[in-house]
Amino acid sequence: MSANVRADHFSMAKIHRRERFADFAHTLARVEWQFFTTHTFNNPLPKPYVRGAMFWRWCQDVSAISKVPYKNLLIALRGEQGEIGARPHFHGLVGGVATCNMMSLRSQMFRSWKIISGNADADFRLYDRSLAGADYICKCLGGANSYEI
Repeated sequence: MSANVRADHFSMAKIHRRERFADFAHTLARVEWQFFTTHTFNNPLPKPYVRGAMFWRWCQDVSAISKVPYKNLLIALRGEQGEIGARPHFHGLVGGVATCNMMSLRSQMFRSWKIISGNADADFRLYDRSLAGADYICKCLGGANSYEI
């Protein structure tokens, strides 16, 4: 035990943070995700609360497009700053959509984001089940996005 009581408190906080992350990663890995999404924003850059509202509006559209109640959609969202230019964007996982034509749903989701964001860019990929959900959210994508690791 350290002579400094705060040092022990901070080291325990680090351990608790690691445990919470492990629980989070395990939970994400158990969900059957269908899409990995990247949402960007046009200039002038909207305020943070507007960017969040745009994403949740898009989620409501996905609910309507897929005919799944909004409360039944599975969503994991992570916001971050881009490496080039420090532009904020979102990475997300979407699950719970019940459709047999995933490519059609993907194009409808893309169109919805274009309308909501004022023609900002986005990327919607089918979820690769060989990777865990935490890997997607934690940026371990590899392949096309290996520069981001």
